[in-house]
Parts: sequence; structure tokens; C-alpha cells
Amino acid sequence: MKRTILLDIIVLVGLLAGAVTAGSNGNDECDGAMGLNVSAGSATTVMGSTSGATLDSGAPFCGTSVTAPGVWYSVTGTGNTMTASTCPEGGQGGGSADYDTKISVYCSDCPAPAPPDSDCCQSNGVPGCEDQACEQAVCAIDTFCCDVAWDAICASEALALCSAPGGACADGNAATCVTGNDDHPGCSQAFRSTASWCSQAGANYLILVHGFGAMTGNFTLEVSDNGTACEGAVECGGSEPNAPPMAEACDPGSVSRDGLEPCTPCEEGTAQPEAGQMECVPCEPGSFAGLEGATACEECASGTFQPDPGAAGCIPCEPGSFSEQGATSCNSPAPVVSWHGLGLSILLLLGVAFFGLWRPRSAA
Repeated sequence: MKRTILLDIIVLVGLLAGAVTAGSNGNDECDGAMGLNVSAGSATTVMGSTSGATLDSGAPFCGTSVTAPGVWYSVTGTGNTMTASTCPEGGQGGGSADYDTKISVYCSDCPAPAPPDSDCCQSNGVPGCEDQACEQAVCAIDTFCCDVAWDAICASEALALCSAPGGACADGNAATCVTGNDDHPGCSQAFRSTASWCSQAGANYLILVHGFGAMTGNFTLEVSDNGTACEGAVECGGSEPNAPPMAEACDPGSVSRDGLEPCTPCEEGTAQPEAGQMECVPCEPGSFAGLEGATACEECASGTFQPDPGAAGCIPCEPGSFSEQGATSCNSPAPVVSWHGLGLSILLLLGVAFFGLWRPRSAA
């Protein structure tokens, strides 16, 4: 009996290990995407891992940027709303992950390698881009792109100016972006992803599970169908012209001139609690932000103070003075009354008064 149970456990562990391996090796490339069977009103879950996978550099921006290794899955559209999720509150059963995930969904063909010098067509975080002709055309109308950073606005301008055949942004990618997601706000696990889309019946959808930054890890992906017909599906008949990339909003604690990536962390002494903002907010007197990228200012601790806005730290009170939390100045301590000493003083004064008033009687 024990031997039978042990064999069952070994088989189960082997199956689970096989599922993870399949997610990290066999479907590393788009043309090896793992097919999932999802019918109307049903859901399928699959275990996977991006550990050991490679970066899909040809995958275009789709709801979120592709910066970390990923693995691919495919599913056939039903004409209903479909959902891919690493979030426990996904479709019907939910997914999970042990790292910060992203999901991008494409249709038509697998993404082709990006054309040469295509960093002009997406935000790259540095001044200028590699294609000199496109760079000159864009910077002639927007000097920010060459003086500060090539951001999403510069990329949109490049797509308008450099998309002619042979140009830096000429269409060379057969994949059609459907949707994508980085962090879903309705997920009970932070930094997990859920992407939903109206599917076109019979269309082939390619799901890329990847990560934030360069993160990799293990996950359970759920792909589900809500069983309800929908309208407005993205046309998946073939290649479509490039569209201006929809860059992600800056995370809290960072800003940019348009609130979109690439973003700059807030400097010390400032903070920004909201995403997609263009300016950091200086800390108020009595508070500070000691590190870059702060999402909130901290109040000065008791015994310290800060009279100025935009401070990176607080000032200790001088010896003999004190302050409460969040103080803008220190206070001198109030005089301390010693009741013991006061009592002795009162007795002394009474004694002096008594002997001053008392006179010995004269002898008769």
C-alpha cells in the first residue's frame, strides 16, 4: 500500500516538473508556442517558467514593454471575451506567480525581428536614436528628443516622419497587438497580470508571459472564456501598419515630461504617490525623503525638526531642547519646579518671620 502511494507521488511530481519544464524550454520561441484548448465558457490552467528562457527582442510593445525573457502560448478565438491571467482572480480558477509578471497578447503571425535602428520607433531612455536621418527629422521639430531623452512622444513623431519604405520605422512586424498588462489593480497578489480581449472566432492568439525589468520565475497561467459573445475584436487577418506605441505610465515615485516611460526617479526631498505624473512634489516642512524614487515623504522623528520644504533629512534638536514628530522647530524645556526645594524655602521664610516678630518678655 505504502509503495503504491509512493509511486503515485513520484508520478505526480514528475508530471508537475514536466509542466514547468515545458513552459520554460519548449515554448521559449513564438513558433513553438504551447497550444491551449479553451472552449466557450471554460478555462484552462498551465504551469510554466521563464527561468532559462530568452528575451523576445522582436516582440513589439503591446500594452506593456517587453524587457524580460518570456514563453509563448496559443489559443483559438471563440468570438467571446477571453482572459489570460497570472492573478488568482483571473477567470474561473485563477493563476499565480512567484515574480512580477507581464502578459502581452498578439494575433496573426509571430513577431518578426525588429528592423535595423528601430530604437527610433520606441522610447529608448537616452538622447537620440541610431538612425541618423530619422533622428535629425524628429529633433528638428522637438529638440527634447536629442537634448534629454527619446521618449514616447519622440517615438510617435518618428512613426509619423520615418515610416516610408526603407525608413527606420517602416513596418516589418507581422504580429498584431491585441492587448497587454503589467500590474492588474484588481489582483490580490501585487505585481501579477490579467489581460482580457474580445476574441475573433477562429483567430489564432499568441500569449507571451514575461516579466518586469529582467525578472524571471515560475507561474500558473489561466486562460478562460466568459461564454458571452462580444463585439469590437481587433482584426487579426494579417499584418497591420505600425501604430504609435502606447508607453506605460510612470510608476509612483517617478515622472517624465508626458507621464509615460522612460521615467526619472523623484530626487531626494521630493515624492510622487501616483502613477503617470509629470512632476515630483517637494516634501513639506517637518518631513523628508532621504532616497530617490520616494512615493511619500516621512515625518521627522521626535527629537528632530525640518523648517524647509524639499528636504532630504531632518536636523537633530540641540541639547536641552525637544520636538514632537513632524516638527518644524525645536522647543526649549519648561522650567522644572522642585517641590522639595520649594517646601524648604517656605519653611525658611516662615522661620525668619517668626523669629523676627517674636520678642522675649522683659523681667518684671
